[in-house]
Amino acid sequence: MRSSLARRTRSVALLTTLVLAAGLLPGSVSATPTRDAGIAGGAAPGACAQIKPANEVEEGMMGRGWTVVQGFDPSPFRVEILGKLRDGIAPGRDMIIVEVSDVAGRDFIDRAGGIWRGMSGSPVYIDGELIGAVAYGFSLGPSKIGGVTPAEDMARVLE
Repeated sequence: MRSSLARRTRSVALLTTLVLAAGLLPGSVSATPTRDAGIAGGAAPGACAQIKPANEVEEGMMGRGWTVVQGFDPSPFRVEILGKLRDGIAPGRDMIIVEVSDVAGRDFIDRAGGIWRGMSGSPVYIDGELIGAVAYGFSLGPSKIGGVTPAEDMARVLE
């Protein structure tokens, strides 16, 4: 039993490290324009979107995320800001807590039951400004609640 728990603990630690690394990769902050421009909220912002400071992101704000479900074209999803977890990533690095849902005419979030492993690095925007990228899921099963690494923190890595 003890070795099983140790293996599980190591697996969780490794998974957490990989998810965090995926959220911090420079490529995770860019988006490609897509043919989904007609969906409410418009097209994915260009690769050089302005970064929205994390202190301007507030509970109740609505945003748009982009992820690739199949192939190469990004698909939009809705994001509601539930709050921020102070020091949730590391000391001095807050995590933005979100709930994801499908946009009209799409059902990939519902079909998946929420956030899935392949969504790590999916950019999230509010009013055309980049707030960060999906980096965390909070359960071993399906959940629409997750964590976003703030874009400010990712940009600091590039400095």
